[in-house]
Amino acid sequence: MPDNNMDRVEVIYYEGDIYENDTTITDVIVDDSVTVISAYAFSGCTSLRSVTLPNGLVAILDNAFMECTSLKSIELPDSVEIIGDFVFHACSSLEKVKFSKNIRKIPYYAFWECTALKSFDFSENVSVIQRFAFASCDSLEYLELPENIIVIEEYAFNHCSSLKKAKLLCKINELPLLAFGDCTSLVKVSLPETLRIIRPMVFYGCDALDEVRMPSSVVCMEEGRNGEHIFSDPCWATCYCPGDCYALQMFYKMGVDCSDDKSEYDEFWNNDF
Repeated sequence: MPDNNMDRVEVIYYEGDIYENDTTITDVIVDDSVTVISAYAFSGCTSLRSVTLPNGLVAILDNAFMECTSLKSIELPDSVEIIGDFVFHACSSLEKVKFSKNIRKIPYYAFWECTALKSFDFSENVSVIQRFAFASCDSLEYLELPENIIVIEEYAFNHCSSLKKAKLLCKINELPLLAFGDCTSLVKVSLPETLRIIRPMVFYGCDALDEVRMPSSVVCMEEGRNGEHIFSDPCWATCYCPGDCYALQMFYKMGVDCSDDKSEYDEFWNNDF
């Protein structure tokens, strides 16, 4: 039931409630009895500024906070295990998310077009980042993906236009199509030692790219239907490889500047990140 106090409208949320497109709500307190927040529960609540979630909450379903354009921060208690697709899509003021330690998957479009999000601390249990999860997060400047992440899906960080550096410590085997496509400010990337397959156009449109650390574990770089490589053509980046390897030979064929100096490769790892 709404509690009006001048321009403040607070509601207590009970399981099953839906306030979709209610533009008067400014504050939400989720009752301690709630274990699941319904799909679309607060979608389109454009005046929502504050959300308090209880310990004991387990799931926040699809689109629950989509287009809550006034929401600047949210804290997900460690009891939360599941967040749904599009859960914070287009929360254009969202700057800070305290993430639950028990969420294992960041789902489709979860933070798509969260244009104010500057950084994100991945919990130690996140293992999968799905399609478009962080696409068009235009304020994201630095990215470090920890070892526990084993899958990154297509377009995961596509069009993050302010992203400058990406350090992938994760244990992925594959970088998929356009994972970092159109990250137009991306300058420096370090790829993990577990990486084996790079799909087409991973860094397509990353025209500021200057340095890439490429491990010797890579055994396949696919071309797109029209012959597109992993970079735009021409590519002005320098690629660092730890000696002669498949990636080095492919870069020579592409006409990409590269170095096989192991000491430069190791220095790259320790520098500027």
